[in-house]
Amino acid sequence: MRINLSDVLKDRYGSDFAPDPRMMNLMKNNGGLDQRFLDGAGEAEAFQNGQFIRMNSSTMSKVDFFAHVIRLMQTGQLRTAGNSLGVWIDRLLESRAAKAVALVSGVVGIPAAVIEFLVLFH
Repeated sequence: MRINLSDVLKDRYGSDFAPDPRMMNLMKNNGGLDQRFLDGAGEAEAFQNGQFIRMNSSTMSKVDFFAHVIRLMQTGQLRTAGNSLGVWIDRLLESRAAKAVALVSGVVGIPAAVIEFLVLFH
């Protein structure tokens, strides 16, 4: 099964998660460009010049970056350019503070609702 990382990022962070060229800008937002990174023109030039190790290093930097993006997504730490309300709410709710508030609300709110229900109908 193939998964398009760009589509996953668009679904989660909105279509404006990074300006074009997306990979390069996402790298800049999350630690900077890898020294091994070559854009398409740079890879074509490296190929024409027989610099296959340089090309392979560039490819490996991209693979490493994709793994880094996935880890950052899993921990809620990926920095994107998306500004939509939905993205802001998602980021807010991924924080530990928001999870703690939800837990306390549930622990306090559910018994309070049960007591209120019992008082109302007795």
